[in-house]
Amino acid sequence: MNNPPVTSSRARTFTRVSTLAAMATASGAHAGIISFDTSITSGSDRSVDWNIDGVGNEEAYFYNSTGSNSGIFKNFRRANHSFSFVTNADKMLGLAAGATIGASNNFRESLLSIFRDGNLNSVTNVVSGVATYIGFRFKLPSNNTIVYGWADVTLTNDGDSGIFTINRWAYEDSGASILAGPPGASAVPEPASFAVGLGALALGAAGLRRRRRHAQAVAA
Repeated sequence: MNNPPVTSSRARTFTRVSTLAAMATASGAHAGIISFDTSITSGSDRSVDWNIDGVGNEEAYFYNSTGSNSGIFKNFRRANHSFSFVTNADKMLGLAAGATIGASNNFRESLLSIFRDGNLNSVTNVVSGVATYIGFRFKLPSNNTIVYGWADVTLTNDGDSGIFTINRWAYEDSGASILAGPPGASAVPEPASFAVGLGALALGAAGLRRRRRHAQAVAA
């Protein structure tokens, strides 16, 4: 039995606070970003229904193909939604936080084998059991606009067909590009710059202490 599709009651739009944080910390962020925090994972039959916008039918469907080369494949029974992944050399591409997803990316709309014989197959920059971002696009059924989004996914080798888990996702509903990951995901400082920042704070605190001692000495 397929997992039930996500309904609109599960959807969460970014709060005003996180939207402001996105504008302050992530260049290219848009107020039209729609976010879903519901996890979907392949069930006992290893299939996944993915209702990306939370309305109507699913935009993407993954099913388990049996046989000598079994695995999870994408089925285009919802082809009118034009769903496709960001790819590199015809393989689904794992992305870093902050990567831009938009019209300039390469997308694959043909049948995609994600697992084959229990191992990751048509993917690149993806490690079994480790969460990563992927990019996608699909057509909004409400107005036929092609929109771009990201998903936090975990693909795990397990038996013949593996486990496909979508941890959370978001898309930009105006058709503009979007950055992979939630607001602020690309704004975490590097260790070196973080250390420099701590050093600056320490110097500032030391200077404040010296000024206070000086002021106390003058007053005495």
